[in-house]
Amino acid sequence: MFILFLPFYFQYLYLSPFSSLNRLQTELTLKSLETLLSLLHIPAIPDHTASFSIHEFRLIIEDACNGFGLYLLLASAIMAYGASVAEKISWLLVGYLFVMFVNLLRLLFIVYMVSIDPDLFRLSHDVIGRYGMLLSVFVLYFIFVKTTSADKKDFV
Repeated sequence: MFILFLPFYFQYLYLSPFSSLNRLQTELTLKSLETLLSLLHIPAIPDHTASFSIHEFRLIIEDACNGFGLYLLLASAIMAYGASVAEKISWLLVGYLFVMFVNLLRLLFIVYMVSIDPDLFRLSHDVIGRYGMLLSVFVLYFIFVKTTSADKKDFV
């Protein structure tokens, strides 16, 4: 499992292939967030490629905010589990879509809370956002474990 977990550590190194994937994921997250904000008429103005202005507060979406690191953690746990290859592949896809959807909800929540009161950033980002993401990924992994047929001979 340690070898599967290595991409999580190397995603921010610019020489790593995961760095490019991480940057692409950030761009996808930004475009998706910008689209959702305009559809929902939330008063956040994109002012640079990775930031939004809300009142006098500037919200910057960095590479660490795109959910990719948490997905790599989930993916390494799925790959290490003794399920069939077909189950792993389907759950890797479901996991990716799920983590990205929950991350977009988290970002929307943060932007909305900051638009109400900029002092709510720490609560919405550091507490509710982070723990909500971790809890949702834990629940998804729990569902994966309960619904897949693990090969008992793989466990020692």
